[in-house]
Formats: sequence, C-alpha cells, structure tokens
Amino acid sequence: MPGLLEECGIQKMIAQYEVSVFGPLNVTNAVLPYMRKERSGTVVIVGSRCAWTPEKSGQGFYGSSKAAVQTMGETLAVELAPLNIRVLIVEPGSFRTEGILTSPFDVANPIPTTRATSRFSHYLQCFARKAARRPSESDERRG
Repeated sequence: MPGLLEECGIQKMIAQYEVSVFGPLNVTNAVLPYMRKERSGTVVIVGSRCAWTPEKSGQGFYGSSKAAVQTMGETLAVELAPLNIRVLIVEPGSFRTEGILTSPFDVANPIPTTRATSRFSHYLQCFARKAARRPSESDERRG
C-alpha cells in the first residue's frame, strides 16, 4: 500500500522491511552454509529501479527497502567473492503488477498541508484515474 513517509510512520517501514529486506536475507543466510561447503554458487537478489530514484510520491517505503536490498547484495558480493560465490542483483524496470493501481494510499495519519499541495493532489488524481481505467491482467487474458 503506497503512502507518504511522514504520514505512515515507522510501523509501515518495519512491515515493508520485514518482507523486502529481512525475508531475502533470511533465505540467503539459510542457503549460504551449503554454498560455502561447496565453495560455489550464485545468490540472486531481486531489487528494483525504485532504489535508484523515487519516481512518485508514496513509494518511499518500497524504494528505500529496495535500496537496502541493493546495498545488501553488493556487500554480500564482496564478502562471498573469496569463496567463489557470486551475487547477482536483478533490478527490473517497470512492469505491470496486478492490483498495484487499485491499492489505496495509506491515510492513517493524514497531514492536510501535504495533501493540499497541487503536485501531490495531481498525483493522487492520476493514480485514481489509472486505477479506474486499467483492467487487471487476468481480465485481459479472459477478454
């Protein structure tokens, strides 16, 4: 669920990092003993271009978690290179994710002055228009 950093706070950030950062780290750490034993392997980490630059308001939680994943992957590459274990960070561009445009903005702690800015209001209107007119991929497959 997209939301502004100031409005959503630390609990939303923790929830995002649990999935996007700590999940991949736990899986990686579970498999590394086997790769170390073989002195071979490739760790594949899925990042996002959102780690490079924020493209839209409301994606700060996701983007910052993907920046953390990118740094984690680069650090693992340095740490694991002496063991002949490679790290591949895949950072795909934009692609359609079913339901992404229908996710409402988190407004648990709305800050009126932020929502009143014309740039942010324009973004919310565009987000709502796209959500209303774009069918899901499953609808397209049936059609």
